[in-house]
Amino acid sequence: MADDDKKSTIIIVKKMAAHAGAHGGAWKVAYADFVTAMMAFFLLMWLLNSVAVEKREALAEYFQRFSVFTEGGTTFIKKDPVFAPVPGAATKAIPHILKGLEHLSPGDFGEIPHLPWAIAGKSTMKPTEFAEKLAKQVETQLGELKDQVKIEVREDGVRIQLIDKEGRPMFKSGAIEPTALGRQAITFMAKALADMPNAIAIDGHTDAQGYNEGSAGNWSLSTKRALAARDLLEEEGVSASQFARVTGFADTDPYVPGDSTDTRNRRVSLTIMFPKASDEGFAPE
Repeated sequence: MADDDKKSTIIIVKKMAAHAGAHGGAWKVAYADFVTAMMAFFLLMWLLNSVAVEKREALAEYFQRFSVFTEGGTTFIKKDPVFAPVPGAATKAIPHILKGLEHLSPGDFGEIPHLPWAIAGKSTMKPTEFAEKLAKQVETQLGELKDQVKIEVREDGVRIQLIDKEGRPMFKSGAIEPTALGRQAITFMAKALADMPNAIAIDGHTDAQGYNEGSAGNWSLSTKRALAARDLLEEEGVSASQFARVTGFADTDPYVPGDSTDTRNRRVSLTIMFPKASDEGFAPE
């Protein structure tokens, strides 16, 4: 018994490892997306490698930015075009387009849409003839308003400028709706252009005075005035398909370069497009 009392008591302590909580599966989703993207990438590489060189070039041309117009919309930086054609893009693409049309017969083509100025709707009248005819109409039919209509032949066509005069504005200060005089001038132009299928570009201009939103307000104001002129022209009979562009230039292209606040800088310009119009050399006051 004495020996039993001397025996030591042994205590065994076992530490049970705690289990962490359930792991999230977000990494699996991310990994699956990565694997899918890599699969798509290598599939694209394989497809491109299997396509003939000529077709790859045509495909590359398709994704190039291209526009038949060299001028774009409103910009807050400068009055240069927002978009410009990629040099040689059309020339390189034409052979591929023609090759794809070889198997088509004349019956496969539908009616050619109305394309003013560019192809089907170019007027047979020369720009100088049109400018002279319009100048005579302005002289005999617009009365005092004739002094606010300026006509000139430029490289891109015949430009008609409807200019503000002190006390005789085309638009009220800061407004986008034309005044009675403005409506009279724009309506007159719509009637004068009734027989002209050529494309029309409309530009809005302001002076350097800020309106509501400061300098940014001039960009908005000039663009909205150009749009208002476009809407009124269409309302008075000009075809919607004739409008090539509507642009706001704010005060970046003044009529009076030496005085950015001159009343005459506030104007709306209509350009009736004629290819190589500048060769005609007509510029009436």
